[in-house]
Amino acid sequence: MNATIETLAVLPKLAALKPKLMARNAVKNLDMSSGDPDTVRYDLGLHDDAVLTPWLFRKWSLDKVEDAYYALRAQFSGKGVLTVWRVITAPADWTPGGRHPGIYWSTKSHKSEAYWGEFKPGDLHWRMQATVTPQMVDWEGTIVANCAPVHGDDEGEIRLLGDVPVGVEHFEQLTFRAAT
Repeated sequence: MNATIETLAVLPKLAALKPKLMARNAVKNLDMSSGDPDTVRYDLGLHDDAVLTPWLFRKWSLDKVEDAYYALRAQFSGKGVLTVWRVITAPADWTPGGRHPGIYWSTKSHKSEAYWGEFKPGDLHWRMQATVTPQMVDWEGTIVANCAPVHGDDEGEIRLLGDVPVGVEHFEQLTFRAAT
């Protein structure tokens, strides 16, 4: 059996992920005050004065879930693994190991950013790289995160399950330094 067929066999089926439930969760996460209705109207091909009915919005949400699922699935086809990146803020002498490196990663190195945490004087940004398998992914969390229109179609977030070991293969210091 080749790697592509083996990979596709372990990927969860869309129906098993309950896409309608994920679409509802994605809708709950939307901040409708940040211009999202305009994005939905645009995606649906509606005019600015068109009424965005609940049925159209649900349809749009389900389409976004399906698109995010198939995009993530496609990233695993081929080798069956996916390279991911994460940026954290840590002391200058930090090295990976010991603690779990976290669940929020990106499928694009340029999209990985340190968003929150305790920033101490002299702390640095560190970018980690790891390889993950489909079994390590929180599929629902990943798909819902990639559906929010405020992120655009190029979000690239991947959420890992918190109880799976993640081996950091490479890490590098970035140029950011917390204020002293």
